[in-house]
Amino acid sequence: MENATVLHFLAAVLEIGVVDLMLGADNALVIAMCCAALPPAHARAALVFGTGGAIVLRALLAAVAGTLLQVPYLKILAGAALAAIAIRLIVVNDRPEAGLPAPVASGGGHSTAAAGSPAMLGSILTFIAADAIVSLDNVIALGAIAQGSAALLIFGLLLSIPLLVFGGLLVMGLLRRHPVLIQVGGMALGWIAGQIAISDPAIVDWVERDAPAMAVAVPLLGVLLVLWESRICRAALSRGAA
Repeated sequence: MENATVLHFLAAVLEIGVVDLMLGADNALVIAMCCAALPPAHARAALVFGTGGAIVLRALLAAVAGTLLQVPYLKILAGAALAAIAIRLIVVNDRPEAGLPAPVASGGGHSTAAAGSPAMLGSILTFIAADAIVSLDNVIALGAIAQGSAALLIFGLLLSIPLLVFGGLLVMGLLRRHPVLIQVGGMALGWIAGQIAISDPAIVDWVERDAPAMAVAVPLLGVLLVLWESRICRAALSRGAA
């Protein structure tokens, strides 16, 4: 009996590791998109504080996510919110000054840091919100595997911290070196937004029964929406700056 218990615990640990890895890919993209436009020092601070806030929110979601995901149309709203976040991140990261180190003021760095604080706070809040949206299904999976075990749940949350931090740093470095990937990242978030929306309990049964093609069409529509709206927003900003 003890051996069976140990094996069950080890299997749960392995499953949690797999779930965190699956979760880490999407969320590393989210945090990188949120922080890439910041100067390097602010980006690192946003990464730390954003990860801390996201982990706390995930812990809270683990207690209520099962109920939340049964609320009709909530996931449709969440998908729309994630698409809006993706559009904003493309526009913010596409600015000519995005990702460049902030200049140091002649009298010291305090004025620069102060100027960057609102942007950093905005990036942190955006990351926490986007992480919560992307994490809903995975938090449910984590809670199901833990089966009420606080130790397993805490282990899963702690394991996700290095995955978020190092994954975010890796993807952020790629975005800084290859700005074209910003568009790709926005497209990926648009696809994820469509997947979230189409899995809403109000429509998921109808989609599976009568319109299975929408499982691909809606995420594709999310991609096109993000690209189209971000292009419109960038054109509007360019006209305003001219």
